[in-house]
Amino acid sequence: MPAETPSSAEIADQDRAYERAVLAARGEPALRRVVMDSFLQKDVTEALDAFRASEHFARIRRLLRTSGVTPGGRVLDFGGGRGLVAAALSAEGYTATLWEPNRSPVCGSGAAERLREQSGLHFEVAAAPPTGEEPFDAVVCRSVLHHIEEPVEELSRLRELLVPGGALVASDEPTIRRESELPALRQGHPFVPFGVEETAYTVGEYLSFLERAGFTRTRALFPVAFSDYRRLLRPRSPLPTALLLYLRYRLRSRLRPAPGQACSLVALGD
Repeated sequence: MPAETPSSAEIADQDRAYERAVLAARGEPALRRVVMDSFLQKDVTEALDAFRASEHFARIRRLLRTSGVTPGGRVLDFGGGRGLVAAALSAEGYTATLWEPNRSPVCGSGAAERLREQSGLHFEVAAAPPTGEEPFDAVVCRSVLHHIEEPVEELSRLRELLVPGGALVASDEPTIRRESELPALRQGHPFVPFGVEETAYTVGEYLSFLERAGFTRTRALFPVAFSDYRRLLRPRSPLPTALLLYLRYRLRSRLRPAPGQACSLVALGD
């Protein structure tokens, strides 16, 4: 597990490694599915359309709604790369801000600015913490927390940007059951050969990070709700069939979770 705060040079090196991995994956037919599933297509507006139609975005909308954050609310997309979450939320009527320090035109805020221009959607793009502004109703981070070297410190900073009782929604966070599963997770990750450092935490560790950062009512949730599963993944299946398939999916995920299996995390600021 990460133990030391990385230097700015180390962070920049990881940013470059991720950019190299994305560019290489786009040119490798064997990784086409990875590119599509990760919404990393070269055409950023095409990626946005795919993301908005996905169960990944349906999950974020659902978690915001159940946390009491509805369209019109101010939402911070923390570490959102090309800004797909911020843009998609903007299209749904939220007031969205992207905080992404990586300036990459491929997978960072440079690409987000291009997306904003090409899509015509309005969302702010910030390279530094958006302090001194009106607080946010929610912070959303998609597959971000496991990349943070000092999660408690960073989560504490995010909590300070929220209105009292504001929500943090973390989706698509990879999990492990024990640290010994990390080598298998890294071995199976397609971007590790390009120098990208991948890790994951146990569900208990994620919840501990949130609680130590001052969040309350912390919850870890199975990522895919039945409503999204049937509507987006099994639209042609009869209701009984879809329900049985969903229950089998959940049972298999519980009994034989693969290293890196995703979960969703929800918490409230004080």
